[in-house]
Amino acid sequence: AINKQRIDPVIPRFCAIEKQSLVELTLSDGPAKPTPKQENLHPKDPTMGTKTMYTAKTIYLRQDDAQVLTEGEEVTLMHWGNAIVEKIEKNGTGIKCLSGRLNLDGNPKSTKYKLNWLPVMDTLLPVTLRELGYLFTKPTFADGEDPMDYINPNSQKDSQAVGEEAMKSLKKGDKLQLERGAYYIVDAVDPLLLIEIPDGRAKKLSGEARDETWQAKEKGSKDKGDAKAKAEAKAKAKAKADAKPKGGKAADRALDDISRLDIRVGKITKAWPHPEADKLWCEEIDIAGEAPLAVCSGLREHFTQEQMTGRMVVLIANMKPAKMRGIESQGMVLCSTGPAGVEILAPPEGAKIGERVTFAGYDGEPDEVLNTKTGKAPVEAVKPFLKTSAGCEATFKDVPFMTSAGAVRTASNASSPIG
Repeated sequence: AINKQRIDPVIPRFCAIEKQSLVELTLSDGPAKPTPKQENLHPKDPTMGTKTMYTAKTIYLRQDDAQVLTEGEEVTLMHWGNAIVEKIEKNGTGIKCLSGRLNLDGNPKSTKYKLNWLPVMDTLLPVTLRELGYLFTKPTFADGEDPMDYINPNSQKDSQAVGEEAMKSLKKGDKLQLERGAYYIVDAVDPLLLIEIPDGRAKKLSGEARDETWQAKEKGSKDKGDAKAKAEAKAKAKAKADAKPKGGKAADRALDDISRLDIRVGKITKAWPHPEADKLWCEEIDIAGEAPLAVCSGLREHFTQEQMTGRMVVLIANMKPAKMRGIESQGMVLCSTGPAGVEILAPPEGAKIGERVTFAGYDGEPDEVLNTKTGKAPVEAVKPFLKTSAGCEATFKDVPFMTSAGAVRTASNASSPIG
């Protein structure tokens, strides 16, 4: 899972479809010949650059996608627009081909299925997708057993696919994600060979990567040992939990303990100019409480009202309320400052409004209200340790800001202070 958290925000997306899964959809009003268009390499980070995609009269869909469609259904073709499926030709239990027409004025929010696709064109690239499994069919060996007797004959699975033309730019060692697929690293480029990067999901290779018969044989002999180990682990976990600071009074923990700050994911629902300060935006920020937080931010020189409104942010939500030129501010939006200027820290897609940002090893409850007196202010003690990593993750003492959906990031200010 840590692989996903760390690489998902920093790698480009491409499209490839396994050859055995290709199904053609012909669009009656599609372009007569493949037509180029530019798309971002990463949906949330335009600084990563763009790639050239091609729209076409005939496109490839995945077989499993085609099988759930019905005639007359409107779907969304990702990075293009909506289309209506008019006819489906079946071949036994599968789909032979489809035909339809574009409906680019359609609303993607109204469709049930969002489909990845490839244009049917000669310049698509042959791609080998390689998944590596366990080398042996059992995890441990008894005395006298020869590990060579337990070599897994299915430890490698290769699938042949076709990929979009933009994948020609990939170099050996590059990492990428295939849309609606796994993460990969480029092992060779001519032809293209991609090796899957594990992302923490438990799964098998086709053809049984691990022979599970050893589980039943070893279960009986391990039960007693497992029970003892579990009891010891439970006792250690309890002792560790008892030793953890539980928050409460400021004196319970160090002044620079990040857990004293109540850092939350929020959404700016309203932003307007401060009537008495040219550099300030006034904001209402939803953190899933009874009422939104009122916050004043010195970001007016860096972001427009449109860029602020509706934006997902990360903020300190237990600041002591303070008047800023006559208007009360109850929190502080966190930003990075670096070569790209000021960037508002961004929670990952899927992070929940109101959830608390966590830090591994810092589990205390936040102070009810942060002290602001000199020498007693946690924010001032913590601030020197807040910075972005070389990979643009927000960190405290090199520990990432984490949400339920992954790490908090800045767009491009690497190794820069946060405040």
